[in-house]
Amino acid sequence: MWDKVFDYAVTDPVTRDSWFLDRRFFISITSFAVILPVCFAKQIGFLRYGSGIGVLGVVYIVILIIVEYFSELPPRGYIKTSPDSWSDVFYVLPVICFGYQCHISSVPVYAGLRGRPNLRLYAMVAGLALSTCFVTYCATGVFGYLSFGSHVSPDVLVDYPPTGQVMAGLALLAVNIYTSYPILHFCGRSSLATVTLHYSGWSDKEWNTIERRFRYSSTVIWYAVSLLLALFVPNIGSIIGILGSLAAFFIFIYPGLALLTLTLHENPKEISKKFKVIIAVSIFYVILGTFIFGLSLSQSIMHLIKTI
Repeated sequence: MWDKVFDYAVTDPVTRDSWFLDRRFFISITSFAVILPVCFAKQIGFLRYGSGIGVLGVVYIVILIIVEYFSELPPRGYIKTSPDSWSDVFYVLPVICFGYQCHISSVPVYAGLRGRPNLRLYAMVAGLALSTCFVTYCATGVFGYLSFGSHVSPDVLVDYPPTGQVMAGLALLAVNIYTSYPILHFCGRSSLATVTLHYSGWSDKEWNTIERRFRYSSTVIWYAVSLLLALFVPNIGSIIGILGSLAAFFIFIYPGLALLTLTLHENPKEISKKFKVIIAVSIFYVILGTFIFGLSLSQSIMHLIKTI
């Protein structure tokens, strides 16, 4: 995003081609100075301040896209209202699954809350968060697509005239990426630590002695791999398609397996109708997730091969 901000903000071609405004250099320096130190945090509660800035940035971008829809824009392209094939519906599912993975961070967020509020309040907060995602995604998608039609770009903000408010939106979108990365990294690192502790056979006392080294080393490796992908993969859409297909595990398969396991562990004396319904729903989730994963991954790989 920063390269697009510089393209709009810096009009002098000599300055724009300077080494310190190079995309790879700027991302490397800023991520090393901003993202990496935050990722070393042991508790997720420390990240709430940056998340608040990210939420405000998203709200600004949504309002900007809605306002720009009613302004003077270039002629829009064809508005497509239906897919060419039924299988095209599954091509967009990876992106949707990728966007709704916010529930992954809900568990460590709940674990880090002071006082551990009751489940009803937690469910209300989680529902409010998902509703906010739904509203912002729909508003951005609908007004962005209606503004440009078939001419819309993967990054809809770059289609607008380079005004000050658009540049501010691009900058806030980049900042939002900076604030959201540490949260998802925390979830991944916590899962990796849990698996390592489970299979290593270490006691809690032994783990406490090496936890800091594990946290720092895993964070550095995770950050380095992410940075290499950000620097050398020009089209993030291809990566999102593949990662989105993997998100089917988090959206459908893992919740279905968790529901199935918890239900079977209850071991009711009498198999009630409710028990059968829950078992059927959990199995349906697993089957649906497996189908979406296989089809979406195949489509994403074929699309990636065509674009190479």
